[in-house]
Amino acid sequence: MAYRTTRNLIASIINFLEAQLIADGWANILVQKGNAKVYDTNPPIITVRLSDSSHTPNEIGSVSTTRETLLFLDIYGSDMGLTEDLKDWLISSIKAGVDYYEYVITAGAIYSKTKTGKINFLTIKDSPINFGTSKSELSIQDRWRWLVTATIATDKIET
Repeated sequence: MAYRTTRNLIASIINFLEAQLIADGWANILVQKGNAKVYDTNPPIITVRLSDSSHTPNEIGSVSTTRETLLFLDIYGSDMGLTEDLKDWLISSIKAGVDYYEYVITAGAIYSKTKTGKINFLTIKDSPINFGTSKSELSIQDRWRWLVTATIATDKIET
């Protein structure tokens, strides 16, 4: 089964972050899709989520569009220093863009992965997550959180 655009975007970003963490000497940092399993795992964790997308027509009367999507990268650190370092590393790593791959999955495993473009980061913003309560009252995952948001687009025209 071939992934569609949204799943290709998420898988491409996860693939990039996992490889870049290793290349840059980071160890024991989990990268995963969404936040569902975060509370079953100890930090540090980076999660990848996509939200709103806008599909802008390429020309009047055409059904061909370009997509801009809101990306959430949640950082769950084990302390504030690590969280801030991961946030800065993450932003510097993604600024130049990420290779976009199209994936084909067979029996739950990657059958093929073909580079077909680039994910461009149009805007990037980062914010600490403050729950307004004492850190000692929060779960270990929520004590040292940071959110990086970005507007992303590929160089692909969708029909």
